[in-house]
Amino acid sequence: MRHYRNKKLENRQCIIYGLWLIFALLSFLTTLSLPYIGEEAVYTLTSLEMAFNHEWFVPLFYGTPYTRPPLFNWFIIPLAYLLGWTHVLIASRLVAMAATACTSLVLMWLVQKCFKNKSLTLFCALIYLSGDVLFRRGWLAYADPLFSFCVFSAIACLWVAIEEERPQLLFFATIGLIASFLTKALTGYIFYGLSAAMLFYRYDSKRFFLFKPLSLISHGVAIAFPFVWNATVTEGAHGSSMVHDVLAKLNFAQFTTYITKVLLFPFDVFVRWLPVSILAVYFIFQNRQKKIMVDILKNQYAKTAVWILIFNIMPYWLAPETHVRYIMPLYPLIAFVLGYMIWQLGKNAIRTTFLTFVVCVMLRYVAGIWGFPYYEAHYRGNYEAVARDILSITQGRPLYANDVT
Repeated sequence: MRHYRNKKLENRQCIIYGLWLIFALLSFLTTLSLPYIGEEAVYTLTSLEMAFNHEWFVPLFYGTPYTRPPLFNWFIIPLAYLLGWTHVLIASRLVAMAATACTSLVLMWLVQKCFKNKSLTLFCALIYLSGDVLFRRGWLAYADPLFSFCVFSAIACLWVAIEEERPQLLFFATIGLIASFLTKALTGYIFYGLSAAMLFYRYDSKRFFLFKPLSLISHGVAIAFPFVWNATVTEGAHGSSMVHDVLAKLNFAQFTTYITKVLLFPFDVFVRWLPVSILAVYFIFQNRQKKIMVDILKNQYAKTAVWILIFNIMPYWLAPETHVRYIMPLYPLIAFVLGYMIWQLGKNAIRTTFLTFVVCVMLRYVAGIWGFPYYEAHYRGNYEAVARDILSITQGRPLYANDVT
């Protein structure tokens, strides 16, 4: 009888978590019609030029080849044809939102595979959608959400493939890895490689799995793909630009600037995960007598996730030029660790975290419906009005600028 009652309560909890997860994802729709933010115009312009010129493999930016592969554009263009090209920004944001939703699903799949707990699975997904992803990074029309989905999917498939010795999952890991390159950069291979090294170390009894023929073939295809792509499609343009981007991040500025950046980076990450990050610290401090962190790190899955995070964050933490959004492929793993940690801290911690998430979602709707539009209108100006003024002044003639930036 007690087992039946507990099962019923768990199912009810799953339904509540699932509904709030959907409600959080739907909040993205409130910001679909906002004006361009940051560099959102990059992929809308390249998509426009690709469609206009019928150039489907090399994105064009003001008539010249853009230095990023076209997977993000490939998703944007059909949606733009469907919605109308005047809504290309909406199409771009819809792709980013869909990628964020899919990342949540992959995270849920990984957590369920590891812990066999549906409530915890949904709880980790809620945490993933509680901070930076919910208010900014999950819906902006940058390549980061799609890139994160591809990289994390590859890592998750590799992890489960090793855990369950299912070689067929390596096929999906290969697709994710190749897709990450086609979305943005070669750094997806670095995330994957460091994660694979940690999994190789942690799963010492299953290391042979990575040397089976299917694994070697899959990873060989993934490694060869960027070389084949650059040799046959872009004639080296994407490869050289990507390598240049990575090397540019290694140029040291002034020593004091570098030290300041190193000291502030962990704080920046912590802020991106508010309010869950501060709740985790509070409840850990509250339970310090129980040595909760020691108990948490005894779990093989949580410990593996922590080490994967450490190995992957360190290069970005220590790099002279970096940004927190560059570690977005690690966001699901951060949610994995935070979710499991808070889950082990007891019912009070779980309940408080969930209620805080509910408040965050409600604030997201307020921000999307009123806050963001008010800020854009009163502090950033009306871009559409400026564009119409330019068209009126130039009377439809081309407008040129000498400043290439």
